[in-house]
Amino acid sequence: MEAKARRKERVAVRMTAEAKRILQQGAAVKHKTLAKFLIDSGINAAYAAITEQRPFVLNEKQWNELMNRLDAPPEPNEGLRRLMSRKPRWKL
Repeated sequence: MEAKARRKERVAVRMTAEAKRILQQGAAVKHKTLAKFLIDSGINAAYAAITEQRPFVLNEKQWNELMNRLDAPPEPNEGLRRLMSRKPRWKL
């Protein structure tokens, strides 16, 4: 989404007070307005849903390359150790 795009479209949503409270809490944790939080979260969810349904096709050579890479992961290194020592985002 283009950062400088002018926002002209509106979406009206009805929800329970509990749903609104949870969304406001999520927005506060991310230091965003409720509108910005809803837009960002909605776009991320839409991209994820679209991506899950988008097939990709590999020819035999590409398939074999992918399988070889999956069967031969990189040796442990400092970058991987740092990555694996971090707390996952969903546990922050």
